[in-house]
Amino acid sequence: MRLRKGRRPMIFIKNFSSGSNTVLRISSVIELAKTFSEVWGFVESPDRLWRLVPTVSAFSSIPIDNASYSISETHSILFFQEQYYGVLRINAKRAMWVMSNAPGQPGVFSCPHTVVYRVEPKGKKALLYFSCIVKLSRALSIPLVRGVVQFIIRIETVRFLSRIKSSIESRS
Repeated sequence: MRLRKGRRPMIFIKNFSSGSNTVLRISSVIELAKTFSEVWGFVESPDRLWRLVPTVSAFSSIPIDNASYSISETHSILFFQEQYYGVLRINAKRAMWVMSNAPGQPGVFSCPHTVVYRVEPKGKKALLYFSCIVKLSRALSIPLVRGVVQFIIRIETVRFLSRIKSSIESRS
């Protein structure tokens, strides 16, 4: 994946079918003008990141062990609020964390998803890799609706990653 020069992150979205559902894979990489340890110090805390996600209005985590958390988050998707539950695992040795969640009660606009953040050093800077796999419900898999959903996901992901970049780079 090539890095994009400029202010906004480049987002790649690939969709493929899985049975009667459509699965979207969203990925991006951004270069940050901070050191590896500064970037990982920010990203390793999900409590910092959730506030930057435009579609999340509430987030809580309960430790399971040293590297795992039980999570709960409220998403607003197409103006409908849904409660999602899942598990978050942090692997400090590999400078990454993975979160998988699904709605408590599947609804028409449900989007179970898995998110991965990984940080790598690049000289005096750092690269932040972002990947998200979203499983669209049947209603969201309809071709015209899927196109609208992909458009919204692209806009919200650019906003989210731009907020991360700005938040990390503005820290002293």
